[in-house]
Amino acid sequence: MSGTSSTRRGVFALGAAAFALPTLGMAAPAGYRWPMDVELIPHPTNPPGPIERVSVMLERRGPRLWLRYVIEGAVNEVELPGPAAPDRTDELWKHTCFEVFVQTDGGYREFNLAPSSRWASYRFTGYRQNMADADEVAVIEPLDLVADQIALEAEVELPDPVGRLALSTVIEARDGTITYWALAHPSPEPDFHNPAGFTLSLPAEPA
Repeated sequence: MSGTSSTRRGVFALGAAAFALPTLGMAAPAGYRWPMDVELIPHPTNPPGPIERVSVMLERRGPRLWLRYVIEGAVNEVELPGPAAPDRTDELWKHTCFEVFVQTDGGYREFNLAPSSRWASYRFTGYRQNMADADEVAVIEPLDLVADQIALEAEVELPDPVGRLALSTVIEARDGTITYWALAHPSPEPDFHNPAGFTLSLPAEPA
């Protein structure tokens, strides 16, 4: 979810002065091995929706980050955009979209990854401040579809340095219902830009 304006389809935007970006963190979890495997949680205000579980596998591969998002449930009720050219496209977050935020010196990056193969990357100097297209790009693989599961794989270019990450997903149902999923929900309304939601530290890549 991008932008510096106020509420967007239920997204709560607080004043920039209310937040300070967290300190860059690189601590490795005890016993950690690649790839990481984490689960996203639904926002407490989500309406009922077709999806029961959202998980993400991720692995650092040199200057890139590989991600595999998996949504499980009544996936036939999820609204998916049709295949499209893998072009940079704005406002992907308005529909089913997979997202990763990466803290870096002086701000953060946002990547939007659509099931259509379209993508976007943005840079911010602070909480929702000075949004602009980022230099980093993303590559999305074709969707992996089974009866009760949809998986999207992608690689994104990492900024330098890499700090804490936030992972999130927007799911649109065929009836138009939107639900929001993330590693953490520090705001009373869904807000993937909240620095307190940047909770995941990437260990250094193994030798």
